[in-house]
Amino acid sequence: MGLLIHGHVTNGALMLLGRPESTVFLGGAAPRITWTLYASDGRVETYEHFDPPFILQVDKVLAKIRNERYRYFDSQVTLFPTLANKYDPEVIRELLHNAIAHQDYRNSGKINVLEYEDRLVFKNEGSFIPGTIEKAIEPGYKPPYYRNRLLADAMVDTEMIDQNAIGIRNVYEIQRGRMLPLPTYDLSEPDRVSVTIYGRVLDEAYTRLLASEPDMDLETVFMLDLVQKGSPVTREQDRILRSRGPRRGPLPKAHALIQGSGHLRHP
Repeated sequence: MGLLIHGHVTNGALMLLGRPESTVFLGGAAPRITWTLYASDGRVETYEHFDPPFILQVDKVLAKIRNERYRYFDSQVTLFPTLANKYDPEVIRELLHNAIAHQDYRNSGKINVLEYEDRLVFKNEGSFIPGTIEKAIEPGYKPPYYRNRLLADAMVDTEMIDQNAIGIRNVYEIQRGRMLPLPTYDLSEPDRVSVTIYGRVLDEAYTRLLASEPDMDLETVFMLDLVQKGSPVTREQDRILRSRGPRRGPLPKAHALIQGSGHLRHP
């Protein structure tokens, strides 16, 4: 699995399988995951640190998250609501595994999982290798390199991450299938990645549109998600949404969402 090279234990092996005290051999790096729970008024209610072995800690972090079930209406043709968990466990695992694999451990920072009333935020140190989220969710995208090659290889071999670099797109597909907002990537800080996933409906028009158009391509869903969040869209995205989605016919039901959002903002 690449955890040993010529009989020597790799740094990746120490992070995935090592005891907490073994991190002293990592040359100053202090790998850690911190989960923090916030109250509705922004107060910190509680927190907990999770040190290696990371292969075991992800499920412990998952167990901390309050993943209650809730009801929402995704259709106008039924009186019965859809019942679902706030978060899909696969989404949480994928984002947390990505943070472990791509963290820049030279910065001696930690991975943060911030739990709010209606959303989860994942933060890890290091630049976003694809550059933009649009590139990362393109079909067939391959990263130009891995920041932690041995660690990433070991995580592929232990099936923690996908070797075909489709993990991020998979997360988007899961959220789209649940008719919930897509993840929001904040890349405003050059050496930090912040990802937010929402556990509730933001705009019922968006949810109903996805329910009525289950085969809508992800690129169009991505643009509609920007609209529902009030995020800036490019003039080309504006043009596509006001006419038709790429590779699709007209999307008349999208106009209600677009018009309801008010003026589309351009960067």
